[in-house]
Order: sequence, then C-alpha cells, then structure tokens
Amino acid sequence: MNSGGKNRERFVNPYNFVSLDGRCERHPAEYYRKGERLTGYIECSLTTLTPLIIPNTSNDKALHTSRTWSEQSYDFYSYTNLERAKDGAALKKFHEPVIPGSELRGVIRSVYEAAFKSCLSTADVGRTMYRRTMRPKEPGILRKVEGKWMIELCERYLLSVSPARSREGNVSRESHERWKEGAEVSVKVEGEDVSLKPEGNKTKKVVDIKDGHVTADGFQQGYLHKGEAFQNKKTTSVFVPKRDKDNNKTLIPVHEDEIKRLEKVLSQYMDPKLNRHIDAKGHTGYAEYRKVFDQILQTGEQGQLLVYYSTYKPKETEEVQATYLTPAMISKEVYLQTIGALLKANEEYQPCTERSHVCPACGLFGMAGEKPKTSLGSRIRFSDAEYVSNDSNRSREGVYWSILLPELGAPKPGAVEFYTLPPVQTNSGYKKWTYDDVLEAQRKFRLLEPQELRLRGRKFYWHHTPKERKNNSRSDQSNRNVAMQKEVRAVKKGNNFHFRIYFDQVTIKELAQLYWSLALGNSDQYAHKIGHGKPLGYGSAKIKPENIWIRRIDSTSGLRTLSLLDSKELEKHTATLSIAMGQLQHLLNYKSSISEHVSYPKVRFGKKPGKINDSASHQWFKANMTSTHFLKVLPTVEQEVGTEQSAHLFELFKHDKGS
Repeated sequence: MNSGGKNRERFVNPYNFVSLDGRCERHPAEYYRKGERLTGYIECSLTTLTPLIIPNTSNDKALHTSRTWSEQSYDFYSYTNLERAKDGAALKKFHEPVIPGSELRGVIRSVYEAAFKSCLSTADVGRTMYRRTMRPKEPGILRKVEGKWMIELCERYLLSVSPARSREGNVSRESHERWKEGAEVSVKVEGEDVSLKPEGNKTKKVVDIKDGHVTADGFQQGYLHKGEAFQNKKTTSVFVPKRDKDNNKTLIPVHEDEIKRLEKVLSQYMDPKLNRHIDAKGHTGYAEYRKVFDQILQTGEQGQLLVYYSTYKPKETEEVQATYLTPAMISKEVYLQTIGALLKANEEYQPCTERSHVCPACGLFGMAGEKPKTSLGSRIRFSDAEYVSNDSNRSREGVYWSILLPELGAPKPGAVEFYTLPPVQTNSGYKKWTYDDVLEAQRKFRLLEPQELRLRGRKFYWHHTPKERKNNSRSDQSNRNVAMQKEVRAVKKGNNFHFRIYFDQVTIKELAQLYWSLALGNSDQYAHKIGHGKPLGYGSAKIKPENIWIRRIDSTSGLRTLSLLDSKELEKHTATLSIAMGQLQHLLNYKSSISEHVSYPKVRFGKKPGKINDSASHQWFKANMTSTHFLKVLPTVEQEVGTEQSAHLFELFKHDKGS
C-alpha cells in the first residue's frame, strides 16, 4: 500500500462539515420578539442546476413496466395521487412538478442553524453509534453470579469442520449442525496458528472432540461457539474456561449497560436494512445466538452465553471490567457515547426543548418541546414551489429525466476519522480512536471524556456534476443489490420554480439572517442542495430572493398596504462573515474548482485488477487503518479549497497470493 504523495490522485469526499462555531446561542423565547417587528413575504425563484429528485411516494412502482427490474420506481413529486396507477401509467401523462414547502423549509433551516449559532434541531440524540472494528478481544462466558453479571475467562480453540460430502476436518458437518450454540463438549488440543487472530495472538487447534463432559485423560471441558451460520463454514470455536493456580474460575465484572449494548449489537445484525447478507449464503443475522441471549436474560443465573470482550479500568484504583461484548472476535461494536452527550459537551448544541432556552433558529422556525406548554410556534411559512412553464419545456421531454439511482447507504457516523476531529496526532498519523477511547499504546486504551472529542459539525454536500447514468437492463443486475436501487424521475437542470416565504412578527435582524440563508451572500456562485441523491451531484439549485414585501397597517384608518423593502437595508443587520458562514460559502460554491474531484473514498490497483468489491469505498477505510493509527482523516473545508490539498487515493498492489 502506498499512502500517496504530491503526485498521487486526489478525491474530495462528497460531504464535509461546517464547524460548530463557538457556543450555541440561547435566550428565552420573548427575547426574539423585542423591538420593531415586521410582517410580509419574500418572493423567491428557484432554478435547477443539476437534475432534482423529490419522489412522489404515493406509489413506489409508478414507473414500472414489463422491462423494469428494480424493485422501486417513483415519479417526481406532484399534487397527483398515483396510488392506483399501474403498468407505467405515470409515464404516459405529464404531472406538473412541485417542490414541497417542507423540503424548502428544511434546506433553509439547516443553513440558518449552521450560520447563526443554533442547535442541531434534527439530531437524533439517542442514536446508537457503532462500527465494525478490529479491536482485539478475548473469549469468555457471560453469566449471572449472585445477581451480578460476570465474565468467566476462557481459552479459545479452533475446531476444523469438514466440508459437505468430505471426511476432512475434526468433526463432520452433520455433527456440527446437530450441536446447538453453547453446547457442552470436551476437546483435546495441540499446536498453534498465529495467523488466525489479529495482532499476532495465538489460537490453539482442536485435534479431538466428544459430546458432553469427558473425564478421560487429555480431554478438557469446553463449550461450542458456532457464531453466525454461513455456507461452507470450515472452522468454529470451542471456549474452555480458565483456572487459576488453585483451580478456581477467573471472573471479571460486567456493567448492566454492557448487556444493553450487546443487545443493540445483535439487533444491528438482525436488521436487514443494516445487514445486507441476511438470507444470503446461509446468513441468519445470528438468529440462533440471539435465542440463547434472550434465554439468559430470562433464566438469569441458570443460563450462559459465549461472548468476546475487551477489558478496561475505569480508574487506576478500580478493578478491571469487561466491555464491548460481541458475538464474534471481529464484530460491530456499539459505543457508550451518544450524539446527545457529545453535542452537550461540544458547546451545548443539543436540540432545544424549552421555551426558556431557545436558539435563534428555533426562535424563528419554532420547535417542539418535551413537556406541555414548552413548544414554540413558527413565525415563518414556506409555500410549495410551483413550476414555471414556458413554450420550450411544457412536456415530459423538456422537464423530466428518468434515472436509476444506485444503492446509497445510510450515513456512517461510526467512521470517527471523518465525523470527529482527531484527539491525538503523531508523526506517523493519528492515534486510533473511537467515540469512547483512544489507543495510547498497543492494546492499551484510554477512555475519553466527552469534551475531549470534538464533533466536526454539520454535514453539507459539495456541488458537482453527476455522472451520466443509463437505466440498466436485466442483464446488469448481477453483483448489484437490486433491493437498494430505484428508478426515479428527476426534473432536468434549467427548469424554474417560484415560491414564497411568509413571515410574521419577525425582527429586522431575523429577516436579514433569513435573507442571507437564502442568498448565501448575493452571488451567482452559491447554490443550495435539495432532495435525493445529493452525494451523487443531484439537487443543486439556485434560490434567488426576488422581492421582499412588508405589510403596513395604518393605526388610524386600519388600512393595510404592501411596500417593497430594499434588500440592501438588511446588509447592516447581518453579522460579519463568521467562520461558519465562510465555510458554508465554500461548501455551497457551485463554481468551485474542486467539483471535478468529488467522489466517495476509493482505491486503485497498481498491478493486477481485483474484483468489483475490491475497489469499494470500505476498502479505503480498511487501508487507512493500521493496528494503531489512522493514516489520514477528513480534511477541513479550508484545507480542501486551499493550496495544500492532500492526496487521498491509496494504491493497492494486487499480488498472486492476495493484496
């Protein structure tokens, strides 16, 4: 692997982050209603710069024909209910496109929040954060002892299972399938295989195995850990309890929270949206293992579960505890820290929940409180954006374009090297860290305090031109996850829409900040990102506030009038360009020179080409992680647009016996 130098190819990750710029500003709700207040509306135009995708979800097969092989297809959003449309009926009729006001509201609010020190209103504060990790783990038996959860330390032995219709191996496949997870067995062992465990740990091999507890010489009592089922599994594990010099069991305590996190790990594997291998190649999502786990929760001290675990000391004066319980040595881990706790530690950016403590965005856009009478109503309303037709585009050909969207995964905040700032940097890279700890030395982790870990901020996508995609035929669906692809109808670039933003009893400062969130600095080079497919370049749109109308009421006659407000009057009420506002302008610069480099992380093979999956994004993250360090982290916005950009494309050299 070559980590690259000045001449190495570069990629710009599709997203980056606007920093949490200082402390989140909060005041009582009444603070935002002081002084002169204005009522009226802003007339806005919207022009699509790249194809725009907003699905009409009333029918998930709206574009289906006899030749469609994707499982889902959506027309563009309109006021037409397509629930009963069949056999591609949506393709035969022009439905005038509409951009919902809720879509526009979300886009503008996200900019307003980032620019003006507001909370992250949509943050899922209790979100489970996880990642598949190579963290070294030990085998053990989880059980309750005198009402407390404990891990009994074990040795792990590797058992060879014969393939189907073969006599090779220590145990036949038929016998292996007959045993249940956690079944009691007895084994004889000899030899070692260093390659079977990460970090050079040694795994002993089983040379003979029998059912149950055997007292004959040379046999040791153990328990069979079958783990996840999959086709052609050639090995499985046997856990043998350790004994001290007095032949007593060795136990270490487990906190109740670890049991809850283990349950979350297993739920991740059983969720088909997160585990794409369920029902493929025999994978079950640890179904049998989950049954044993549920049973131990019910039976208490009568049950036991084979697990892998890590150890740590909360404090030097406290005893060692087990943590990160998982069903496999290389497994997903669920972290202790939550998004809510980190936002609170990072300058109090957690969502507002009380009228007495409201950020600028919630003060204007409103917020839902946790308790009765704590919510706050919105003082602005977005109309739907109506399509502006003309003689040249009043047809499907001039407006719509059908696209087969590739599979797009959910955000991966577990990738700390992209979502957080490195807590420790060295000459050889960045010490490997998670949301919970940092690797100070080989196999030695230090717990991080929440304030030590800095979130990068709010995610925004760079503008770039999407690569032309043609609808794939049925012959193309090999090596693709068909269930995650969908055909969509997009509005082509160059189409126009019109909408209004109504405001009621807002201050001149709030109106100025709202105007900045729309115009982004009154330059044609800035544009917003709207709708689906933003990482692929779709959804770039130029929003232009055309006119600001202020409603006046004569206090004597009661006569209502509308008058135009010159937008220049708002400039003196807009804050000086802050770090966050500057980063927003960099990220939302449609004419930026970096657009040609935008792509997800990737690798390149220098010699023999690999399989399709070998160049997938996850291979970059794998190559970027050594046993102790991350080689690279996500550059800041300023670094991406500056003059000292770093190369990010790894070269992997494929050899006859692996990479």
